Amino acid sequence: MDKIQQLYDRLDAGLHGHYSEWNKLSADVLVSLSRQITAIRDAHEYLTEAHDFEPSEVDYLLSLDDPLQAVANKWMERIGDLSDFSFAMDELFRCKNTPTKKSALAQLHEKAAAVPSVPGEKSTSKLKKEEVR
Repeated sequence: MDKIQQLYDRLDAGLHGHYSEWNKLSADVLVSLSRQITAIRDAHEYLTEAHDFEPSEVDYLLSLDDPLQAVANKWMERIGDLSDFSFAMDELFRCKNTPTKKSALAQLHEKAAAVPSVPGEKSTSKLKKEEVR
């Protein structure tokens, strides 16, 4: 088995170990651990689906007792600083006066409402326009 596969197997085993521990906990405790749970799940997803490993990175992570927890801990250090929320809030407030674009689903619903349900029948939107004239 190659080293990258060994790493993936260890990451999967680490995640399953965490799941086993989480399943033993009450809902209240799980809620209080939500940040840690999210960090572990995000770290697993990133490492197994997005990161292109260098051989030295694989070797280093394999040398750790729990590579998934180690990466999750570093990630939590980064996201633990709530000052980054100010960037999100600034972006939100910049958009407050910008007209919101209708979702694709809302646009489809509007188009569907304008299409006649019976062939040859005028759509309700066309009828309203003709009534106005």
